[in-house]
Amino acid sequence: MSNSAQALLRELLQSHSPGELLQALESIEKTAYPSAFLTHLIVLQSFYTGEAYREVREKAARLFQKIAPRELQDFLRAVPWREEFITNTEMRERYLRHLTAHPMIDNHTLGKAALYLWGGDFNFYIRTRMLQAEEVLQEYCLGDIFYLYHTPIEALPDELGNLSNLQCLLIQKNKIKQLPQSIGLLQQLRVIDASENELQSLPDSIKYMKRLQSLHLAHNHLHVLPPEIGELQQLRKLCLKDNKMRVLSYTMQWMENLEYLDLSQNPNLNFFQSFEYLKNCPQLKEIKLRKNNLNAPLRNLQELQQLESIDLSDNPRLPVEETFAAARQGAFGRLKALFMENTSLLSPDALQPLAARLQVLSVAHNSLDGIDLAFPALLTLNCAHTSIHRLDSNQMPKLQQLHAGHTLLQQIPHWPSLQYLAMDGNQAWLDAGGLQQLPALPALEVLSLKECQLEALPHLDECNQLHSLYLDGCSCPNWETLLLDIYDIAHLRCLSLNGVQWQEIPRRLARLRFIESLHLEQLPENTDWDRLFELLTHLPRLRHLSLAHNPGLKQLPQAALKLKQLQYLDLSFTGIRRLPHELSKNKELQKIKIDGVPNAFIRHAQHFSYDWFEFSACAQSTDGQTSQTPPHR
Repeated sequence: MSNSAQALLRELLQSHSPGELLQALESIEKTAYPSAFLTHLIVLQSFYTGEAYREVREKAARLFQKIAPRELQDFLRAVPWREEFITNTEMRERYLRHLTAHPMIDNHTLGKAALYLWGGDFNFYIRTRMLQAEEVLQEYCLGDIFYLYHTPIEALPDELGNLSNLQCLLIQKNKIKQLPQSIGLLQQLRVIDASENELQSLPDSIKYMKRLQSLHLAHNHLHVLPPEIGELQQLRKLCLKDNKMRVLSYTMQWMENLEYLDLSQNPNLNFFQSFEYLKNCPQLKEIKLRKNNLNAPLRNLQELQQLESIDLSDNPRLPVEETFAAARQGAFGRLKALFMENTSLLSPDALQPLAARLQVLSVAHNSLDGIDLAFPALLTLNCAHTSIHRLDSNQMPKLQQLHAGHTLLQQIPHWPSLQYLAMDGNQAWLDAGGLQQLPALPALEVLSLKECQLEALPHLDECNQLHSLYLDGCSCPNWETLLLDIYDIAHLRCLSLNGVQWQEIPRRLARLRFIESLHLEQLPENTDWDRLFELLTHLPRLRHLSLAHNPGLKQLPQAALKLKQLQYLDLSFTGIRRLPHELSKNKELQKIKIDGVPNAFIRHAQHFSYDWFEFSACAQSTDGQTSQTPPHR
């Protein structure tokens, strides 16, 4: 392909508006050798579908008929294009195979355009020799990050090992059954996230990845780990949730830096034998054993003496008291956080040997009606979805966070230290005037009222330290009136409206001029994004904006360019495939979070600064121990 043809191909793939594509067509028409662009014209009249591109297709077809040899035109007529090919992988690949058979069609141009615009299994482009393997893999690289999300791909090519500078391998939610042996050549890797695939084993070449710190293998089909896993001396985080593990490798006792281990949803795992290996891991601080059908005491759990956080949730037949009986003799001496959601816990008395040292306790989804045991060091309590109707602040004098959503609690005790209060779904407390209790909490900074029916928010303007308000999933007959109450909260800086089902975006959203952080995730499918962003332009302090989990958001409106003060933008799990080029002029923007975006976004993002973009798995790879705050329910 000539340099001019390559340049035009890049222009076509980067263009996103019919106007830009029409300009490209004019460039082809004016060139001295328009016949060099026959494949480009095929792309333009076939690959860009929808009413918006009708003029582009028609103009490309006219120009093609004007300059293409009759024989090539007859060939295309014999292989008719159908728009349904875009959603039918088999028909699409068959169509492309037909096109590659003609000598006048440039296979590289065709493959590049199809991969960029359609995606799919990139092994197809390699098998048909439309593209070289390394060239294909580079399309999924963003600096030192390889990103492949939610595709039918079953295998990665061996050439993956040639990407020697990779530090993060993010290949979630595919159909991958086996990682290539060449992965051992990626000796700079710090993070691998291969969650939600069909992995049945790991290659023994992983032993060469000496810098690997984080390995996520949740939701696969793993039965065992290779002995070579023990040679990952820098590994700090290992997630094996929802696999078919039977026993851990004995070599895991050599993992000197392992801090976090998730063994949840592995009901066939031999925990007794596994703990014998893990007790020799000197840095292991957090272990998760959720949903493992545990029905016998985990007596040798006490041998993991370095543990600071244990999660035994969703094991309703676990004998809790027997599991922690050794605490009376001084076991579990470093334990600070305990998660016992949906277990057989009928009374906190079973935790009496641990009560003096616990700082975080989650007993949500249990049959509890009160907590009569003293927890003098407790900082965070999650008792959501229980029958608790009273709490005594004298038993938890240092409490800073209380998650009491969906309980029978009617009175919030006077807690001078309470900073975070979640009363999600507590409609009875709210209707009984519960908000008037809040000004008596002098340190209250964060309030969550998720899943409530709201008509007004009185008394919140009297909470002098309140800076964050979470109204996710709330319903309200008049959001305009409610936003007036929110406007009166003088110190409010963060507002979360995730999942609200408003019929129309309230115009008073534009009056919240003091808001610095705004969460607008999971909005209705019919959201008018142009109107929303126009309202957001009136928020001069807005620095953090989360639009995650809005698959209907396909592109950022032009008004987004007016948010000059924006520093952090979360576009995770949206349908956005490209960003406006003008966004690069925003001098304040520091990070854009892009977990779960379409693969096409990565190819477009290569034209921006790599430092802009953030993935959760990569950002957390050096965070050490994960947060011990209970999940917000």
